[in-house]
Amino acid sequence: MEVLHIQTEDQHIQLTVQSTHTLTHCPTCATVSSRIHSRYTRIVQDVPFNEKSVSLLVLTRKWFCDNRRCATRIFTERLEGIQSHRRCTQRVEEVLRKTAFSTSYF
Repeated sequence: MEVLHIQTEDQHIQLTVQSTHTLTHCPTCATVSSRIHSRYTRIVQDVPFNEKSVSLLVLTRKWFCDNRRCATRIFTERLEGIQSHRRCTQRVEEVLRKTAFSTSYF
């Protein structure tokens, strides 16, 4: 990931980031793809830093799968630490999981 911009406010930090990969693999058939279909932006919550909330503005690309036998024609790039359709990073999920386990009553 490459950081393109950092915006800091009183209680919040927003990082604009994008993947640096020029190729990716189809998640269905693993065919290498180099053709970009489109781009869109995701907002993902990350763990706090220095008592400030942190969000990532992720510039995400959609790619074509060129394998004619594959059912997937267009797919979204996979990003390390951010699972598909999630609004927070895996780090946030882990912090929440640990907090829930440590405060739960058995």
